[in-house]
Amino acid sequence: MADDRTPGLDVNVDTWDGKVTLFGIVDSEQAKAAAERDARKVSGVKAVVNELEVVPSARQQAVKADDEQVEQHVKDALRRPAELRDASIDVEVRNGVARFTGTVPSGAERIRAAVIARTPAGVKAVRDDLRVAAR
Repeated sequence: MADDRTPGLDVNVDTWDGKVTLFGIVDSEQAKAAAERDARKVSGVKAVVNELEVVPSARQQAVKADDEQVEQHVKDALRRPAELRDASIDVEVRNGVARFTGTVPSGAERIRAAVIARTPAGVKAVRDDLRVAAR
């Protein structure tokens, strides 16, 4: 957030075992590259996956509004099946791509969540970063 080239509040970060994934919306390729450089400077970071989407400033509000609606539809769809009630699934939608993080009880629930998430209108793709709970 200290780097004025990257909009800190629009860049989301997920980390797992030294791997940092950046996702969200930035307004230029320069901002996308700066965010990745900043992430690589952090102690303990082994790898950076840069999934930031470049969306011109003029279009960002419309994209965010659409994404918020789609995100709510995906969350609603995931609450319905009984087998997913014990899952801890976080959903974020950016540019129509639904990204899951969290933990599910088994591989079957992981697949079920991915299938369900594709059903709401506006979902262009699903990025599954769920982990299966250790037994």
